[in-house]
Amino acid sequence: MLRMYQWLVIGLACISVLSCSQAPSENNAAQEVSPAAEPIADDVWATVNGSPLTEAELNYSLSRFFGEQFVDARAEVKIRDSLIASRALAQKAQTELDPALLNELDVAVRAYREERLIAAYIEATSDIEPVSASMVTEYYQSHLDEFGAATITRLHIMEASLTGAAMPEAQLSKQLFQLAQAEDWSAITLPSYIKQYRASSNAQLPARLQSAIKTTPVGELSGLIVEQDKILVFRVLGEEQLPPKPLAEVSASIRKRLAATQLSKTVKALTEQIVSESDVVKHY
Repeated sequence: MLRMYQWLVIGLACISVLSCSQAPSENNAAQEVSPAAEPIADDVWATVNGSPLTEAELNYSLSRFFGEQFVDARAEVKIRDSLIASRALAQKAQTELDPALLNELDVAVRAYREERLIAAYIEATSDIEPVSASMVTEYYQSHLDEFGAATITRLHIMEASLTGAAMPEAQLSKQLFQLAQAEDWSAITLPSYIKQYRASSNAQLPARLQSAIKTTPVGELSGLIVEQDKILVFRVLGEEQLPPKPLAEVSASIRKRLAATQLSKTVKALTEQIVSESDVVKHY
């Protein structure tokens, strides 16, 4: 959101500056602030109510908005005018915004500066171990399930409805168990309140059924499972292995993940060292 407002301010500033006279008005004169205490550097190309705008600020803005593109004189003038307008708007905001909001912004600015300082310091001083091809392969082999590898169990399920059967649970359980003993379920005739169907363990199945799958060998019949108003039993028909995605397809994401881990380790070690060397007084 803040970035959006920054772009909005720059855009409005361009329009305002290009459409208005550059001569200071009476209102502008009334809003003048004291000049900066520090001497103005040689690269200052404008001052706004005594606040200098430098070539460094101009170059930063040119790089930010245009990158490596060629910037002609007209575009440079627009950026200069935008920076003047932005400085004037910021000064106005500084004098009129609620102090609590100004304090909140100051905290955010300090936090941002601290983050940039830390990032620059780590980049300048830390030797982060690069992610090698062997590290990528090792991670891949150790986490195949993350990349689609899985064992899928194929099931033949017989399911009885307690509400449809209109009989006690024990009686329905006995009937279902007897029917399930048949070797060929497709050859038996089932009452209307019992149905059979095939499913796989990767489908949306009841939690108790999923748990029973793990302990039932291929070709075997499970015990009876009561799930809400249903009683189920299943036979494991077989298993198949789903292969993971090829290493070449996922190596880039693995490399990013490992690079983040390497950076985290480096930052942690560096932080612990520097904090241990610092004079810290806690008030909590």
